[in-house]
Amino acid sequence: MGILVVLFYIAVIILVLWGLLFIRWRIKLASYNLLTRKVFGGHGIKTPALKLGGSYGWTTFDLTFKTKKELDYANNHGLINLFKEKVKKRNGQGFDAELAVSAMYEGQKLWTIEPPENT
Repeated sequence: MGILVVLFYIAVIILVLWGLLFIRWRIKLASYNLLTRKVFGGHGIKTPALKLGGSYGWTTFDLTFKTKKELDYANNHGLINLFKEKVKKRNGQGFDAELAVSAMYEGQKLWTIEPPENT
């Protein structure tokens, strides 16, 4: 009976730790969503959707605009660069925002592979 109690406590500790990590991630996501609204809001374009990911232990940021026109506007008015600066400031030394932040519009093809010619 003693081993079952120990296993139960281990399972509870694992669930609590997982819950804390999940809460931490949600707070981080909410914080970056707020930053996105602050940077891109009030410029006559819709705030882009933000998707957080990770690569080699660093957070990655994918901004997705509704249209190419909105993406071009954000690029031409320095909004994407401003977002990169603020993200770099939050993540500190050694963080490369140029590599971590990508911006695209809905329906944009990232990779195009031409079909082979029939010979």
